[in-house]
Amino acid sequence: MANTKSALKRVRQNKAANARNQAAKSRIRTLRKKVKVAAEAGNKEAAEVAYREFSSALDKSRKSNLLHRNAANRLKSRMARHMGKAVAP
Repeated sequence: MANTKSALKRVRQNKAANARNQAAKSRIRTLRKKVKVAAEAGNKEAAEVAYREFSSALDKSRKSNLLHRNAANRLKSRMARHMGKAVAP
């Protein structure tokens, strides 16, 4: 366990940051599932709304260095491709 005052503070800060990061990653996973379900159901409008929300969450997580830039772009690209296949007539 940490001994110094500053080390104890870092432990508290790390715990808070970890909780924030976990919540953000969980939200991204949930939004990804929302897009997939809407696209596979053939509901184009709902899929587009969900994709916009998903894309925005990825951009925000990228901005805060939760995800690497290329990882966020890769996820957006894959989801757009999935939407195109699932929603196409």
